[in-house]
Amino acid sequence: RSMWVACDECKPEDFSDLRFFTSESAEGESLTFALKNQCEGATNQQGMVHFASLIFVVFGIGLIHIYQKQKEIDFDEDEQTTQDYSVQIHNPPPDASDPKEWRTFFKENFDGAHATVVTTALKN
Repeated sequence: RSMWVACDECKPEDFSDLRFFTSESAEGESLTFALKNQCEGATNQQGMVHFASLIFVVFGIGLIHIYQKQKEIDFDEDEQTTQDYSVQIHNPPPDASDPKEWRTFFKENFDGAHATVVTTALKN
């Protein structure tokens, strides 16, 4: 909403053509009018609603972050990778670099163990 108000100090260059006009009174005096908005501007109620909305959005982003982290863990546990079945030996004997020797070691020392692929990497 808006209404026309008298504005004695207004200049035409301060307004667009649609928000400013001049007229003459019956006595020949120049009258200047400007279109003024009747809005209340920012109110405390508006500020509180915007603040509550901001808190809601931040809280929602936090919940989504927690949910995504949990889903990431769930997906990782469902996915089988070589890391799930790899064995790393720390401080092996210096001469233990033959994969066949390691395969024999695993078969003899771990009941039911099956090694499909055995590789060795030194100082990796």
